[in-house]
Amino acid sequence: MFTRHTPDVARQIMLELTAVYAKVYDVPPYIGDPFFSVRLFEQRLTAAFDMKGFEVVTAHLSDGTPAGYTHGVTLTSDRAWWVSLDDLLTAEVKNAADGSDIFWLRELMVLPEHANQGIGRALHDEMLKGRAEILDDPHVHH
Repeated sequence: MFTRHTPDVARQIMLELTAVYAKVYDVPPYIGDPFFSVRLFEQRLTAAFDMKGFEVVTAHLSDGTPAGYTHGVTLTSDRAWWVSLDDLLTAEVKNAADGSDIFWLRELMVLPEHANQGIGRALHDEMLKGRAEILDDPHVHH
């Protein structure tokens, strides 16, 4: 079962989201890398709550057990992410960013015990459904 969550609800389920992250990233090469620490993830996720277009989609099994989740935001043109690509971007892409027409899927996680069952792909597809940024693009899998 998939559920969409607003930033306010995502704040309320922060412990569940963090628990999934902690288990997914508790494997090499992530163990011991400060960037992948739970503490820094919590900071990044908390900051994302206030970004334009923030949304979470969670996946739960029929018994309510969490299986994974994904979250993303609108990728606005003022994000630092664009800086390294500026010379490579077409006018069309720059205009899309300026118009808030690009979605940034920031994280997608499936718990190891539920991997290889299609949950990750289903989370991806569920997240993209209904996103304002997703245009009628034949390269986007709906």
